[in-house]
Parts: sequence; C-alpha cells; structure tokens
Amino acid sequence: MNIIRNGEQRAVLPDPKNYDDMRSAPGLLKLLVQGEEDIRKGNIRSQEEVFSDLERQLRESAS
Repeated sequence: MNIIRNGEQRAVLPDPKNYDDMRSAPGLLKLLVQGEEDIRKGNIRSQEEVFSDLERQLRESAS
C-alpha cells in the first residue's frame, strides 16, 4: 500500500507476507555466508555421514 500526501508518495507499507519475507532475508543471507566460509575452510561432511550420525542419535535417544 502506498501512502500519498499532497500528491507525493511518502511511504510504502508491505503486506504481511512480504514483510515477513523481507525480515527473514538477512537471516538466510547470513546462513549462506557462514556455509560458504565453512566450505572455504574445508569444514564439510558428506551427506551420508550427516544422515548416519542423525540415525545413530535417533536410535540412542529412543533407547
């Protein structure tokens, strides 16, 4: 929604969904930057390793 005063646009109010999207964008960008930094540092794990660890932790927590 545009707010017009004396024939000039003074402000823009986003709808709730667009506002939520705008608020979450910086957080997503931060996560991407952190992920890229981990890759550069070689701090990576294979998908198989991650899922194996998760399955092990789930089995342990169920016991």
